This record gives sequence, structure tokens and C-alpha cells, in this order.
Amino acid sequence: MKQAVTSREQLLTAAQDILQAEGPGALSIRRLAKELGISAGVVYNYFPSKGELLLALTEQFWRGVFHPGLEEFVTGGDFLAFFREVYARLGARWPQFMALLAGPLALLAEQERGQGRAGERQSLAHMQAGFEAALAADKNIRPGAFSGAFSRQAFAAFALQSTLGELRAGKPDPAFLEEAFRRILY
Repeated sequence: MKQAVTSREQLLTAAQDILQAEGPGALSIRRLAKELGISAGVVYNYFPSKGELLLALTEQFWRGVFHPGLEEFVTGGDFLAFFREVYARLGARWPQFMALLAGPLALLAEQERGQGRAGERQSLAHMQAGFEAALAADKNIRPGAFSGAFSRQAFAAFALQSTLGELRAGKPDPAFLEEAFRRILY
């Protein structure tokens, strides 16, 4: 008999395993409970719906990209190194996200879609703050690079959106963006 699951993280790990092994169609609250040898009620205590579970998996995806070990790049004083690391992390995980989560997220109920959009805005704001911090830590950026409407905050938003746009377009190499950033900043 499997050990009783008592944490949200254990449930998310098992849900991720099901997604990777069998695809999004195989994931359900009952399937997750069966996989773990627990009652569906235990899963429902953490995730009242499959939509809530998908939103939590999405949050876990973004956290996995931006949290472990990225602090050294944010504060390391080299914006371009930070950018390359973020691009590599996102690029490595983007296809998996699109294959496993993007489709099911599009089918969420309206209320859950609203929650998803709010979570996305929060994740994007967090990522933008990381871009801003990396820019602030880079002392090699030429003096006067930011002024007026061309603020550090505006450039961080531009850099993040450009990064996501390149990844959505399937571009695995950040060389063009890196060179553009270099020419603008240094």
C-alpha cells in the first residue's frame, strides 16, 4: 500500500508525473487519488477542481523556472548573463509547458480562467521585478541608459515580453535579443 499523501507538494509532484507519462487527458482528481492510493476527498481538500489543480501546476512551472538558483544571476551584476539563464531555463521547459498545460488551461471555466489570468499577471510581475533587479545590479550599463519614458522598469517589461515572444515563436537561440540588449544598454 502506498504511503498516505499529506502535502500539496506531493500531490503536485504526482500530478506532474501523470501529465508527463500519460498526457493532460489522463489527469483528473480521481485518477490522481487512485495513483496515490488515497481518497478523492483528500485531493479535493487541496484542489476543489481539476482547474485549480492545473492552475497550481502552472504556478509550480513558473516557480521552477525563476526560483532555484536564479538569485545569483539577479544580483550578479551582469544583466546579459541573467537574460541568458532565464532564456535557457524557459527554453528548456517551454515545450513541455505548451504540450502539457497550455491546452487544458484554455478549457478552464470562466471563473478559473480569471484566476489563471490573475496568477499569470502575478507571475509576470514577479519575473519583471527580477529583470529590473538584474538591470539595477549591472554597474556596466552605460550612464544615462535609462531616462524619461525609457525607464529601467519599461525596459525590464520590454525585455521580458521580447523574451517570451521569441520563445513563443520557437526560437531556441537568444543571440539576436542578447545583441539588441547589448547595443541598447552598454
